[in-house]
Amino acid sequence: SMLFMMIILAITDPRNMNIKKGLYPLVIGLALTAVIFAFSYNCGAPLNPARDLSPRIFTALAGWGKKVFSFRGYKFFWVPVVGPHIGFVLGAWAYRLCIELHWPVDSNDFGNPTQVMTNGELNKENDLPTFERKRIPKRQQKGRRMIQRQGKKLFVI
Repeated sequence: SMLFMMIILAITDPRNMNIKKGLYPLVIGLALTAVIFAFSYNCGAPLNPARDLSPRIFTALAGWGKKVFSFRGYKFFWVPVVGPHIGFVLGAWAYRLCIELHWPVDSNDFGNPTQVMTNGELNKENDLPTFERKRIPKRQQKGRRMIQRQGKKLFVI
């Protein structure tokens, strides 16, 4: 469940994959299918606590009694009930700590494209080109990288 939560957050993070919102259910469903196919052989894909607890309760009510909750004396029936919840919380924390906190900080929103331009002069402090940010007009937002020259300024879109 930790891996599945990290996949969900990676899909829905606008800075990461930039998937259209209408495709979220399809892509998350395919990710769920991939996680189930990858891990269900050895552990039964315990992403949903109801898939383990409900059959145990039914068989207990059907006449098998308490032994459905303790096979050969072990009392770990609660692991598939509590484990997915802990896994989802850990997955959210792991995504936040390992990926989300490392995105570059930008004064502009990631959804609004900007153009970077240099005036051809070097910064006196570190001998690097000076850059300015300018919002791109809607008519120039093509979804691809373009380089335009206007006078001495270089625009990278």
